[in-house]
Amino acid sequence: MVSYYHDRLNGCCGIEVVHDVSFTNKNNYKKFLKILHKIARDEGVCKIIMSDRQRPRNVASLYDFCMSTPGIQYGKPEVNVKTGNLLYIFEYNVPREILES
Repeated sequence: MVSYYHDRLNGCCGIEVVHDVSFTNKNNYKKFLKILHKIARDEGVCKIIMSDRQRPRNVASLYDFCMSTPGIQYGKPEVNVKTGNLLYIFEYNVPREILES
């Protein structure tokens, strides 16, 4: 199972923000990618932004999903001064063929 929330980025109609993502196991990664594609088509957006803290790669998480999915980009991680966690911002530019399907 995958649980998540999504909202439009304030002030930008082409970007959707997906947050509070939780996976029960890694077998749901392909399902979540299909969910992202559906969100992009339904909401009419071309970019999806997500964030997560760095986690072990063997744990089903948004971090692991993004690190193992081609086409998802990320920048330099930043340290959350409150928790000390490394935070990553992930960007997924939805392929045009997905948007037009």
